[in-house]
Order: sequence, then C-alpha cells, then structure tokens
Amino acid sequence: MCIRNREELDREDQAITENRERGLGLMGEWQGDPDWYGGQIQQLARLVKSEKTYKINLEPMEKRRSHRFARYLSSRRIIQLRIPDELVMKELPDVWAYLSKKFVLCGRIFVPLHAKDGSVYMIETNEDYERKPGSWCGDEHRRSFADVVNWHNPLDLNKNQVSVFFGL
Repeated sequence: MCIRNREELDREDQAITENRERGLGLMGEWQGDPDWYGGQIQQLARLVKSEKTYKINLEPMEKRRSHRFARYLSSRRIIQLRIPDELVMKELPDVWAYLSKKFVLCGRIFVPLHAKDGSVYMIETNEDYERKPGSWCGDEHRRSFADVVNWHNPLDLNKNQVSVFFGL
C-alpha cells in the first residue's frame, strides 16, 4: 500500500476514535487536509472459485471515490467484494448462499449489506471472533448490522416498501 493511502487511513482512524462522524465531511480541516472527508480508500476483495468452493482473495487497497457508507463507517470498515460476471451468470444461487453468512477478517466480523455494479459491499459489525476489542482503534464505536441498516434506510419510515434485501 502506498504511503498516501496509509496516511489517509491514519486520518480515518483518528476520526473514528474522535467519534464525531467527521468522516461525513463538512467539518473543515482535519490532520492537514483543509476540507477532509473520509471513505476515500477502497478495501478490495475478489470472489473466486477454487475447485468446488468459493473463497475471498484480498486485493491491494486503492484511493478512489468516496461513498456515503464509507464516509459514515470509515474505509477500513467496508470491503468491496468484486464478483466475476461468470459466477453471477452461472452460479447465482450458490453465490447467494455463500454470501448469506458472516465473514471474519483479523477477528472482525463483516456482513454483506449491499450489491451494486458487480460488487457486494460488506460492512464490519460490532462483533468479534477470537479477538478482544480495543479502544486504541475505536472498536467501541463500531455499529451493529441493525444500526447500520436503520441509519441507511429506517424501516419504521419505509414500512410499505418491498422487502427485497440482496436475496438474503
């Protein structure tokens, strides 16, 4: 990962521990950037089929566009999982079944939330697997899956909408 990406992730980590939702932007200067906003680093992964099973391969992070979820949660709490068209066309039910579970990365639990343009966005939740949360990295400010869904699309305000949620 290039130094600029590391510096950007460090800014986001400091914003996480500050816990003022600074990543959303419009709060002025932050750590040397005059109009800083978060979510500019994409944590990328690719779904591959290995013999008869699927697996997720992590790819290098990239500084690219920002989006609402990444600004709200921070870049390191979102994984953009790219899914090859071939798998979607030939094995969609199996891919959905594989993605209907939780995933562990460094003891942190990620859950698929949203699909768009050949990718599935997975968010880190406030759950852990065989690790202890640390305040040094803002773990106490993580949100549950339900909290993120409610922030994005409050169900009590949208009770008449069709209930399709990525086939899960």
